Parts: sequence; structure tokens; C-alpha cells
Amino acid sequence: MDELARFVDRLERADAFSGAVLLAHHDELIFESACGLACKSFNVANRVDTRFNLGSMNKMFTAVAVAQLVERGVVGWDDAIGRYLSAGWLSPEHAARITIDHLLTHTSGLGSYFNEQFEHASRLRFREIDDFRPLIRDDAPAFEPGHGWQYSNSGFMLLGAMIEHVTGGSYYDYIRRNIHEPAGMIQSDCYDVDRPIANLAIGYSRRHARGEHTHPGEPPHDPSGDGAWETNTFKHVVRGGPAGGGYSTVRDLWRFSLALTSGLLCERRTAERLWTPTPASLKCAPYGRGFSVQGGPADRIVGHAGGFPGISAQLDIYLDRGFTLAVLSNYDKSAYVVADQVRELLARSA
Repeated sequence: MDELARFVDRLERADAFSGAVLLAHHDELIFESACGLACKSFNVANRVDTRFNLGSMNKMFTAVAVAQLVERGVVGWDDAIGRYLSAGWLSPEHAARITIDHLLTHTSGLGSYFNEQFEHASRLRFREIDDFRPLIRDDAPAFEPGHGWQYSNSGFMLLGAMIEHVTGGSYYDYIRRNIHEPAGMIQSDCYDVDRPIANLAIGYSRRHARGEHTHPGEPPHDPSGDGAWETNTFKHVVRGGPAGGGYSTVRDLWRFSLALTSGLLCERRTAERLWTPTPASLKCAPYGRGFSVQGGPADRIVGHAGGFPGISAQLDIYLDRGFTLAVLSNYDKSAYVVADQVRELLARSA
């Protein structure tokens, strides 16, 4: 892995990557490194156990939680989401047409709660799942559910509301007890970032002209466009949730990969459903149910990316070759550059 070490070092010297990288084969660690600063104001370095914002990676945890509830017979893949939502989340007409599977596969036609109302609201308003209800209740499918594909943060927030309804408790507690704790993910959670949390990386992005984005539905950058560093402190929600915004470390993501592929979190046949690609006829991204799905029949790569101002993240789980790659960064987009390089290196070694 000398080539990877040199690549990460070049990025660090160019100030083009700040974060942590881990590559493992099954339970054997192959490469681990951290660089850059978790806090530029106080010159605090990133470490391999630094907690980074995951962006949309939380969708994997939500999908596995749904899979667990299906295995227990609590819900069904094809159940209408309206059966499990209290009033005010969606109109009864839409709630009756959209299924749990539509939400997992982004085929519901719903959009993102990162809308104009979110833009003009205080981030402090959004801490519990129910706090997002006003951002979603007026959403309507852009197409007949099941007949198209559109990435939907709102859809995964509804899955979080469903999990709370059927379990009678907090979404956050369910994920903690049924995913993080069994997998040994002791440094992962949806933290309240307005409270002191040890070893938490602050997200940084360059100021670019309005209209330049790192992820669909994200708020615009500062219009000054002077290229100076700025934090994402006032751009993101104060607490992540079912659609994204939690925190983890590269080691915890490795633990998640091992727990998931070993059948600890759900049965392998259930996980295979999560990893079954949505039909290409829907003109969709390479996606299953809460997981991206790439590669060929003998070289499948599942996982998820995360992106927002000051956030980029990538988890690649090589189902057939046994590799796990976790890249977390507190810079825009830079995690993907590292992930692409590792994919190229592993492709050459196949």
C-alpha cells in the first residue's frame, strides 16, 4: 500500500484532502492513515479515531433497521407507509400509494427536505424526527410511485418516523441498540453538535459562487466566491438522522461492514435484498435499498457516499473480494478522490 500512502501524502501537501482512510481485507487491517486538521482554529489534527460527519451514509443504518423489522414481521416491504405515519406527515392520498420499498429505493417520487423552508429556518428547530414534519408534509410525488427514480432525503426521514411508530421509541435509540452496539460501533451516533462532543471534526469548504453544489438539495455556498475556508456549522442540521448527518470513524465503519456481511445485523438473504439493484429501466443511479450497488457479478461493491458542504464520505464493501474501504473527510468531495484511487489499485490487483 505504499502507492496509496504516497497518494494521500500528495493530497495532504496540496491541502486537497483532510480526513482518515482505512482499507481492510475481512478482519485484517491493510492500511490506515489520517491527515489534515479536525479544527483549523485550534490547529487540532485529524486522527484515525476522529469522528467525521457521514452525510448520507446514515441511510445504510436506516435500511438495515427496516430490514430487521421486516425479519421480525413488524412491517412488510410492500406495506403502504401511511399505515405507520401519524397525521401531518403526508397527505392520506400520497401516504396510501407510497410503500416502504418505494422509500428505500428512492422510487417514491418524493424530494428533499433541504428546501426553501429549511433554508429560512433556524437549524436549532430540527433535532427530533418529528421536527422535520413541516418540511415534508406538503411534498407530493413527482411521478407515480414505483415508476421513476429520484434521490429522496424526505423518503428516508419518513422511514425514521415509521421506525419510531412501530417500535414505540426513539429512532436514535433503536439504531444505537440494534446496529451500533451489536457491531461494536462505540464512536458513532447522531450527536447534537451544539453540545461538547470529544474528537469531532469540523467541516470546511471553500467559498464558491452561488449555484455551485456538492450534493443535490444542499444549500448554496456563500456568494462571495473568494475561495476562503468556511465552516459548515450553520449550514447543516444540529443533529443528524435517518437520511444523514450522523458521525462515525473509519474503524467503526469497518466494524459495521464486518457485522453486516457476517449476518450479525440481519440475515444474509435479507441483506441481499438491500443490495439488489433497482431496475435500470427506471433510469436510476446504481442503487439498491439504502445502499449503492456497483461492480460486476463477481466483484460487487456496496456501501454509500455522503456529501454536503464540508463533508465527503465513502464506504465500499467488496462483497465478493472481502475488502472494506472507509474514507471520511471534513472537506468537500475529497473523500471521493481517495476512494477512486483505491478502487483503481484494487482493480489492478484483481
